[in-house]
Amino acid sequence: MVVTSIVLALLAAVGLAVGAHLQHHAVRAASAQPLQNRAPLVLRPLWLLGLGLLALETVVNIAALSLGPVALVQPIGAVSLVVAVMISVNVLRLKVSRQLVASMALTLVGVAGFVGISAAHAQTGPLIPGTVTWLNGLLILFSLVGAVLAATRASHLALVAVAGLAFGTVAASAHVATTSVARVMSSGGGWAGALELLTHGMLITVVGMALASAVGMWVVQVAYSSGPPETVLAGLTMVDPMMAVFIGAVVLREYADLGAAALVGLMLTGAAAVAGVVLLARFHPDVRGQMVEQTASSAGTFQSAEHGRKLLVPAVHTDMSVPSR
Repeated sequence: MVVTSIVLALLAAVGLAVGAHLQHHAVRAASAQPLQNRAPLVLRPLWLLGLGLLALETVVNIAALSLGPVALVQPIGAVSLVVAVMISVNVLRLKVSRQLVASMALTLVGVAGFVGISAAHAQTGPLIPGTVTWLNGLLILFSLVGAVLAATRASHLALVAVAGLAFGTVAASAHVATTSVARVMSSGGGWAGALELLTHGMLITVVGMALASAVGMWVVQVAYSSGPPETVLAGLTMVDPMMAVFIGAVVLREYADLGAAALVGLMLTGAAAVAGVVLLARFHPDVRGQMVEQTASSAGTFQSAEHGRKLLVPAVHTDMSVPSR
């Protein structure tokens, strides 16, 4: 099941990047039309296709979380950033710098190393008493803090941090909820046993996941309006899986049998993945500058260049009901 969870998480990461790209492309196409001729986004096939992919990505990621440890599955979401960059480079026909190639390679190597070590050591064991209570508390805490920060338009970095913490907690909670249902079903409890879980705090978990996801998406939108999209992208790609790994290691005890050598390996590969994400956000193609150069001789505008630049980064994490990444 570990291999299956890895494959599903990879598929979810690709679906996330492609779906976000399609939706953002549809928004760009709509914004280029005169206001009186614009059709609602829900009537645009490309936008609907992107929405369908994002919904499918969520389902696939939940399936991955139900089959493998959250500390193994969630870091794979960083691959969506690499895929998003590759899509943008290909669609916009941009030159690829050595720094960008090195950043993508470092990210992929770091994620692959981390996932490889986790696959050998991380395990999904029985729930420790108090786990659901802890998760419910975190979901409520980050929902409240996120709502306050978004409403008061707090600092950019604070918004990014709380969104990542909320999404990472949602992923860990989804893992606990799905594996708990699977255990009850496999032990002969049936649907009656699964529904009985709702009386043991799981109902609060489900409601908390929905609330934290909604607040997290609100916080992300406020963060995009208050600072550079690169910071949002890099921050979410780092904080989300780091929080999920923290919960997996400390609360769920998924690394209970981890040795010293494996711990060092996780630290090194995790640091490499984080460094790769930071460098990707820094060295992504300067779409604004290149678009301006390409369109200056023909009636191109700064606005079109700005839309082109945003295609690379802003929508990758906006569906985070169960984040991948």
